Formats: sequence, C-alpha cells, structure tokens
Amino acid sequence: MKNHILKSPLTLAPLGLAYAVFIIMHLFFHDSPIQLPFPVGLLTLFSLFVCPIVATLFFLFSALGDWGGATGQFLPQMGAFATAHIMLIVYLAMPFRTIKDRFRDLCSSHRIGFYFQLLSSLALLAVVFTRIVPNVPAGVLSIGVSVYSILILIMWNLAMMHQSYWIKIGATLFLISDFILAWNRFVSPVEMARLQILIPYFLAQGCLFIGISLCNFAKKTKGVF
Repeated sequence: MKNHILKSPLTLAPLGLAYAVFIIMHLFFHDSPIQLPFPVGLLTLFSLFVCPIVATLFFLFSALGDWGGATGQFLPQMGAFATAHIMLIVYLAMPFRTIKDRFRDLCSSHRIGFYFQLLSSLALLAVVFTRIVPNVPAGVLSIGVSVYSILILIMWNLAMMHQSYWIKIGATLFLISDFILAWNRFVSPVEMARLQILIPYFLAQGCLFIGISLCNFAKKTKGVF
C-alpha cells in the first residue's frame, strides 16, 4: 500500500497544506487547548502510509504528549515524548553499521562538525544540569527531566549524523522548543512562550515527517537521499 500512496514526494503537498491550516487555526484563531494534538495526529495518520512503523510510533507518542500538554498533565506529557524520542533514536540508529564505525567515519570526514556537535551537546548538558534541573522539584519530576534531557540530546546527535537536512533541521528545532519549554516552566518566564515553544515544535514535526518520508521514498526507489 505504501508504494501506491507515495508515488512522488509531491503527493505530500496536500498534507502539508492541511498541517499548516491546523497549526494556524490552533495558534491564532482558537483558544481551545484540546486542538493541540490535531496537527501531529494528522502526521501520525499519514505516516502509516509513507513512513516505517517505528517512525509512525514516534509521531503517535508525540501526539499523545501533545494531549498530555493540552490537558495539563506534565508527567504523562514528558513520558510520552520520552517514548517518542526512543522511537526516533531507534529509527535514526538503524542505518548505522555499528556506532564505532559511524564515529570513525565522522572523525575522519567531518572532524570539525563532529567536534562542534560534541561540544554543543556538552554545553547543553551543562546548562540543563546547572540551571534547569536544580529548579525542578525533587523526586520523580527531577529524575524524569534529567532522563528526558539525555534522551533528546542522544536523538539530536544521531539526527545530526543523518544525511537528510530535513531531519537535521527538525531535530534541532525540537531541541530548541523543548529547551524554551523547560526554561519557561522551571527557570523564568519567557516572553510569548506559547508561540516560541509551539512554532519551532510544529515546524520540527513537519521537517521530521518530510525527511523520514522522503528517505523512505528514496529507499524504495533505490535512490540516494
């Protein structure tokens, strides 16, 4: 069925339009937070036809995380997104021969980029564990934020090793959105926080969907992406 649905990347254009309409309506024309899961829920539905199952699970758990956010349940929201990142990590790690081989390739051909990526990850971890985690209430929530931070950084690092620039951009936007969310919730209020969190988040999901579906299309047509 997937081969018949995705005959060309252009078949994704109507989905992109519907996705944009859902986002604009949620952000600017309706106040109901229950609409929050609709855009990624739409991606989840279409991913059944154009993405590998593990990527579909990523979008599904992201939509569940949006539901948790819309209903004000932060722990279920964080748990759903943590599971989503695990699914995305599995997807991103699948093309690797071995992690050791991949690191050797990166060090030999993209040394500067690899070191910049490593230093960026260490700097972000330092900010998380010195500025954000100390402000999180002790207990399950503090442990959850710590684990989640590590998971999203693993996801980001794997995405930056990927050939698709859509996936690189999507993962980076996801990281930015979550960082703003955590800073706004635990450190200090961010001006226009809702837009600063949701706009990069929805763009991230859209970029990841495009990247994953195009890579899947290229794989099926034996192209190189």
